[in-house]
Amino acid sequence: MCMHINKSLKTRCHAIRSAMNKYNTTARAIGHEALDWKKVSTYGSLAKFELLRECRTDICSEPWSQSANRQAANHSLKVERAKEECVQLNVEVRRLATWMRDEEADMTAAIARLRAEGTDMLATEVQRVKACHE
Repeated sequence: MCMHINKSLKTRCHAIRSAMNKYNTTARAIGHEALDWKKVSTYGSLAKFELLRECRTDICSEPWSQSANRQAANHSLKVERAKEECVQLNVEVRRLATWMRDEEADMTAAIARLRAEGTDMLATEVQRVKACHE
């Protein structure tokens, strides 16, 4: 979650600065402390973001703000990605097995063709290369 917040802060810094300027104008008008951009840009977690603490609802009690729940969500996403990876690996294994079978057939056919053409020395060399790859 912290990484997502940091990434969002960096990618949307102009919009955040604009919103922060509007917030500071309003905060000064009602007597609240203004935010400093240097502090806001270095916030690494929700706990450090004072603006969120002053909201109507306490976000610290929300399920998504608890570290254990965020870790569980991350692990759940990793398990889903692992399942997708297994499916993709099964596809790639089939492709590799097919390629190996086709390569074997091509080498055998090439050796037979070379022997039929009377180039036994070249056929013997291809046979040797084929044996090295088995």
